[in-house]
Amino acid sequence: KEMTTFPAYNAYTRSKCKNCKNRPGNISLAADIPNNELCAACKVVRENAEMLPIKTEHGKVRMHIKHGIKEAKENIEIATYLANKYGYEIDLLEDVPNVKTADSYNYTLKIMQEYKRSDASTLSAIDDLIRKGKKQANNLVIELKNTEYINSMGVTVRNRVRRCENIQAITFIINGKDITYTRDQLVSEHFKIQLADLK
Repeated sequence: KEMTTFPAYNAYTRSKCKNCKNRPGNISLAADIPNNELCAACKVVRENAEMLPIKTEHGKVRMHIKHGIKEAKENIEIATYLANKYGYEIDLLEDVPNVKTADSYNYTLKIMQEYKRSDASTLSAIDDLIRKGKKQANNLVIELKNTEYINSMGVTVRNRVRRCENIQAITFIINGKDITYTRDQLVSEHFKIQLADLK
């Protein structure tokens, strides 16, 4: 019927499911998955079972069940803001122990992003967020809760980004508005963050 001596998914391969590399808790390369419909479907089902949908008005946000507990609330709020405003499809990713990873993958923009929030928004706090964030992703989203230092923040951001060669863009969210700056803008001599530019 299948024009093969042994079907790809038979009694012998089924018995190996208990040792499958694709079971939760195991890591494998996509190339290691046997080339048959049932194994492919199993992988999709398992991946989706690990992702929790987050309620949004527009776009989509899903959170991996092993996303960092300490920052989950903050990251959900930032991802939901972006999804609602721009219709983005975003996954909040698994927090891998002892590995610096990005908080999210934006399917719409096709980029990994690291989310940061600062309640203090002092110059040293902003510098610290960029310094830490660059170890996790090339694109940062920083939400500022305090605008006291906004006029003097340009020099701090420019100097830090110049030293972080991988930073490609930073999106600042302030008071329910946002703006994205490219690397060229961030490192330019006259870089300034102006509240009037936020939309």
